Amino acid sequence: MIVCKRELRAPLLIACAATALAFCWQFAMVHLTYDGNWTSLFYTGDARMHLPDELASEHIYRFPGVVGYDGQLYHLVAHDPLFHRNFARYLDMPTVRYRRILVPGLAALLSFGHDRWVDRAYFATILGFVFLGTFWLARWSVSHGHSVYWGLLFLAMPATLSSVPLMVIDVSLAALTAGFIWYAGRKAPVQLFAVLACAVLARETGILLLAGWCGWLLYRRQILRAILYAAAAVPAALWALFVTMHTGQPGPVWLSPIPLYGIVYTLGHPFHYPPGLMENLLVPLDRLGLIGMLAALLFVFRDAMRPAVRDHNTFAALAFAALALFLAGGDVWPEVAAFGRNFTPLLLIVTISGIRRSSWLRFIPLLLIDPRIGITYATQAGRIASAILHR
Repeated sequence: MIVCKRELRAPLLIACAATALAFCWQFAMVHLTYDGNWTSLFYTGDARMHLPDELASEHIYRFPGVVGYDGQLYHLVAHDPLFHRNFARYLDMPTVRYRRILVPGLAALLSFGHDRWVDRAYFATILGFVFLGTFWLARWSVSHGHSVYWGLLFLAMPATLSSVPLMVIDVSLAALTAGFIWYAGRKAPVQLFAVLACAVLARETGILLLAGWCGWLLYRRQILRAILYAAAAVPAALWALFVTMHTGQPGPVWLSPIPLYGIVYTLGHPFHYPPGLMENLLVPLDRLGLIGMLAALLFVFRDAMRPAVRDHNTFAALAFAALALFLAGGDVWPEVAAFGRNFTPLLLIVTISGIRRSSWLRFIPLLLIDPRIGITYATQAGRIASAILHR
């Protein structure tokens, strides 16, 4: 028991430190730049974004002249997870948003369905996944003879960087990927099954984590185990059926039969930012991020071709790499924060393979993707500093 406590103490402290750091950033943003209105974290726009009258008492912070970001949509799902209030009519793609039920669903459960507590529960859920992702990554690092401080690398993942200030739900799948890496390596079947079931509920790409694991089992000719683990997709499948019955429409398909079409097209047709200094800075950083994604794909395919290093993590990363190859785009490829958070599971696996093999080249994808997201943090830091100086 003493050994167990010692093994847990350092990862727990690192996870608490990461969560406290994320909370302090949110607290500074809210109280120094948005007049203490915590709903500002949902980044709700005032252009084309209608809100239900039932939430008028929340005094939701509206950002002028912008459409807003995805967190504003999952915020509404958390207030009406079972379609009782018809909030789905305010969403751009209700089928897609409601299928990603894990974060808003947990927020609804933690608040017992009371509107006044939903937002707090949502913020706590996001921070909870920051804690879990850091904790699992720290435990994995220690178990492989590396420093526990590598757990803090979870804070540098694009999904984490995007979720902390914008309340998007991608940090959940990123954390569950860290849980998959830890429990699959420890051969903990119950915990692994739960992680995979939650991953598919977090967002539809979570099925790739499950597919990678089942593919690994089939590769090792463990057919019965693969069939049993495939049952982890059943809760998400039943939920998707429930969502489709209430929205009456299937989700969009953003696939192309031409490999790398989305990435190559976006390299030649970048996102249109307002003209000026930011455009001259952001477009090159977006392109740099795309090059980082290509580098990550090369590392994954290289590992897949080498039996000596091929493992369950490789198969999971390969499933995400296959999606990246044939993903046409939509709103995914033009902007780093979008494809960075969508493919954080792949980036996380590539990065930890660099830690395990002491190959710093495998940090290149993350180092090329993070600077664009860092611009957002630099802008927020400037506003926080300005507010402090004015006070």
